[in-house]
Amino acid sequence: FLGISASAIGLLLTMTNAVRGIGFLSSERWVKWGTRRSIWVSSILLSGALFFVASSRNSIEFALPLAVYGFAVGIITPVILDYIAHRSPSGALGAAMGLHEFVYGVGMSLGPILGGAVAEAYNPSILYTLLAVMVLLIIPLSMGLKGTSRET
Repeated sequence: FLGISASAIGLLLTMTNAVRGIGFLSSERWVKWGTRRSIWVSSILLSGALFFVASSRNSIEFALPLAVYGFAVGIITPVILDYIAHRSPSGALGAAMGLHEFVYGVGMSLGPILGGAVAEAYNPSILYTLLAVMVLLIIPLSMGLKGTSRET
């Protein structure tokens, strides 16, 4: 569609995952900062990144939003896992982690299929704009998370 080579796509994905690692390496800092605040920042970063992906037209324009996307995912994943590990009853910890992995797996399996259908039927830009809006739904959903003594 945009004439981006397979090697450029591979490089962009590698860079995204490398930046994701930076988020993971600083996960203790994000957890101490607070679950809700970290999730909100991550959601806003994810939304902004997806919005800019929607308007990108060449491999150079994809680099910064994909780096921001990787960093945001590197924040939200360990924060959610920490929340599950420390807030689930000990007898339900395995079920809680299993449910998280199930939801993640369904999203990773069905997401590309549904996303591809939307991109084919309409336009890839529409898909990423819709995802940018949907990611913001994480913020009101996170309001139900119980705070910890570290959070305000």
